[in-house]
Amino acid sequence: MKQLVTEKKGLDWFWLVIVFLFSINFYGKGHFLLLLLLLVGLIVINYKKSKFKITIDHLLIFLFSISYFIILFMHRSPGIGAMLIYLIGPIACYFIGYFIIKVDSKFIVKTMLSITLGLFLNGLLNMINYFQIYGFNPNQTGLRVVPNIWSGGVLTDTLQGTYFALVSSILFYSFILLKKGKHILIPIILIGCTIFSIISSFILGNRTLIAVVMVSFVVSFLVYSYLERKSKKEFFKVLLFVSGLFSLVFIFYISNSFGLKEFVLNSTWYTRTETASMMDDARIRFYKIALSQMLDFPFGGYHMSFTYAHNLWFDVLNATGLIPFFFLLLYTLNSIKGLVNIIIYKSIDMQFKMFTLGIYLGFFLVFMVEPILEGVPYMFLLFILFNGMTNKYIEVYKSMRKSKGEKKYENIMANEYTSSRSMSANE
Repeated sequence: MKQLVTEKKGLDWFWLVIVFLFSINFYGKGHFLLLLLLLVGLIVINYKKSKFKITIDHLLIFLFSISYFIILFMHRSPGIGAMLIYLIGPIACYFIGYFIIKVDSKFIVKTMLSITLGLFLNGLLNMINYFQIYGFNPNQTGLRVVPNIWSGGVLTDTLQGTYFALVSSILFYSFILLKKGKHILIPIILIGCTIFSIISSFILGNRTLIAVVMVSFVVSFLVYSYLERKSKKEFFKVLLFVSGLFSLVFIFYISNSFGLKEFVLNSTWYTRTETASMMDDARIRFYKIALSQMLDFPFGGYHMSFTYAHNLWFDVLNATGLIPFFFLLLYTLNSIKGLVNIIIYKSIDMQFKMFTLGIYLGFFLVFMVEPILEGVPYMFLLFILFNGMTNKYIEVYKSMRKSKGEKKYENIMANEYTSSRSMSANE
């Protein structure tokens, strides 16, 4: 029995390693690593003995992938790689994500932390390459592209920012962990990664990532405030802790400690912010064009008056038209519904709620401002994997809640989270 438990833990760690390698697109072998991830996922599913069940989300992602690939094939001649990413990948990733989960939030958090840190490491390696070429200069006007460590090509500053989006979106969650004082190394690493991401954004003039940090933090704080409205003592502890940290940063800024104020004022980000409003961003114009021309090109074909709308849904509309757009929109709305369910159910752990909210915000905010399927398609596959896991989690929650009753189920969930924390500490 002990050997079996050890083997299962070994498989779980192997899964986390493969997910991490896929997230950093190790040596540019994304296609191979995707296949390996799916294979290892099937092995883990087998030992967990998850039951097969078709859901609405399965159906929606299946219909989206099929329609997107077929219509794309009408306009272009996609190869085997495109088939893997656009047709097989989304369906398989949702399948794996859904069936790899039972009632274990710990497994979801570990998987997503592996993905988050993997994406960050990819971005970090790119930035190290950038610094080796251009040096550490806060104002690199005209050099807002970053060398891709694996392909040797270049990325725009905003696509580079997608690698930092998830770690930056869980900043509030990191503060909660730090305030709790448990597993302190994890929040310190996450906050450190976020600080590096922000510094890189100032250097590259990436206003998008700064917006992701601010929006995700504010929304997470507001949701937390609402959920903890009856526990004023706990709320004010977190408020005081966060306020203290931000006050410290503000003092450092106004006193120019460590050259902070000078760095910000001389940065490419500050120059761009001073010379152009975010409301003047071309994306807003592209969004209006997409809405006005959506009925003119019902089957897409890249005929709209822009190359990319820098928006997942509108870029799908431009490429393949109304049918895939409709299925993707329904899938997105269903994903939001699942997130809301996780947030509103009282017996789900607060830390898990904040973590899940932060990750979803990171994905959605990036999807709203970047050409995901054309620029960073693996980001979409990772989202589907995560969405499959959280959807299964909430379905198991609802099922056990009905069968055992609210009070009994709250005890089960409490034991599950206690077990998760103790196992994390032992590991």
